[in-house]
Amino acid sequence: MDQRNGHNRRVRLIIWMIFAGLWSFALLAPDPDRVVRAAFMPTNASNAVREQWDLALHYLSKTIHVVAYALFTVLSAWVGTGFAIRVALVLLVSLHGFGTEGLQNFAIGRHPSLRDVALDHIGIALGLAISWPLWFRSFVRSRSGPARDPQTPGQNDAEQEEQNAAVL
Repeated sequence: MDQRNGHNRRVRLIIWMIFAGLWSFALLAPDPDRVVRAAFMPTNASNAVREQWDLALHYLSKTIHVVAYALFTVLSAWVGTGFAIRVALVLLVSLHGFGTEGLQNFAIGRHPSLRDVALDHIGIALGLAISWPLWFRSFVRSRSGPARDPQTPGQNDAEQEEQNAAVL
């Protein structure tokens, strides 16, 4: 592995860890609905408007769960490590979904929800589907030895890994 490729992998892993930290903070922040309402909903809104706002906010937050965990999983494939490390990262993403929901029991204005855990895992499945080319290439290479692109004889594994990461 050349020095540049090792640096890229470290940077990608740092990006993955920053995303994990920011998403954890967002999931454990006290009473985020109240903050959003205070920032965006007019203070003189009628009860009907408040009910519609609450419903829209509910669906938005559930959509964010799915999208965030899909992105978390795609980032796990993009890190550019071996197949086993990528699988371990996705297992950590899954544990993150369970863990943050459990910890919400201790956050003000939050509560754990198995529905959110299910949505998290739908996002993980979506992320795997989106990033499957990176997973498949990494798996094939780890099982059959170094993969070589027939158009570029002599290409090393680090260059091939960079090309795989560029797919996303």
